[in-house]
Amino acid sequence: MGGSQLLSLAGLSTSLWLALSAHLAWGADFAVKKINAGVEVSIDEQLFCQYHVKSGRQPAIWPIIGPGGQALTRAYPLGPAGEQENKDHPHHRSLWFSHGIVNGLDFWAAHGADEGKPQNQIVHQEFAAAEVRDGQAYLVTRNNWVSAEGETVCSDERTIWMGADEKYRWIDYTTRLIASEGEVTFGDTKEGTFAVRVAGTMKVEAEKDNFFTIEMPR
Repeated sequence: MGGSQLLSLAGLSTSLWLALSAHLAWGADFAVKKINAGVEVSIDEQLFCQYHVKSGRQPAIWPIIGPGGQALTRAYPLGPAGEQENKDHPHHRSLWFSHGIVNGLDFWAAHGADEGKPQNQIVHQEFAAAEVRDGQAYLVTRNNWVSAEGETVCSDERTIWMGADEKYRWIDYTTRLIASEGEVTFGDTKEGTFAVRVAGTMKVEAEKDNFFTIEMPR
C-alpha cells in the first residue's frame, strides 16, 4: 500500500469483557486523568486501569482491575510479580498490541535489549482524545512504528472505550493501521498481535480449584 492508505487486518477490533462475582452500581462515575505514565481511568474514585504510553517498547494497559478489586493481568515486568506469576517473556505487557513481522522487522520481541542494543519500537505521538464520553472512558491515541535505525515504518490510531454496568467492566479496543510511509506488510507469524497476559492466579496451572466460565453478553 502506498501513500497514507489504510491497512486493514481482520480482528483488529477487540472487546475484552471483565466479569467477576461483584456488582457495580448502575451509572458508575468514570474519571479520566493525565498522569506521568499516560492516562488513568477510575470508576467511582477506584482505579480501573492505566494506559501507559511507553512500556518497554510499546504502549500497554496496566493494571486492569476487575469489579471485585482483583488484578486481571500479569504485573511483571511493569511492577512486582504477583501471586503465582512467572518472570518469563518480559515483552508480554499486560494488554498490548504489536506484531512480529512488519516489513521484516520484529516489533513483538526484544532482541539484545539487555545489552543496550537499539530496538524496534511503537512510539506514542499524542492523545487525540482522553475524556469521559457517553458515560464511558474514551481514549484515542496515535503512534508510529519506528525501526531500531529510527525510520518510521507505519503508524496507527487506537480507539479505546472503557465501560461498566452493574455487573461487567469492558475494554473495547480498535486499532487502525496506516501505511503512512509507503508499502507495509504484516507477515504471517504466531508472534502477535493483540494480546493479554492474564494474572498468575488465572493460569490453567494455577493452584486453585475454582476455575469458571462466563457467558458473555452479545
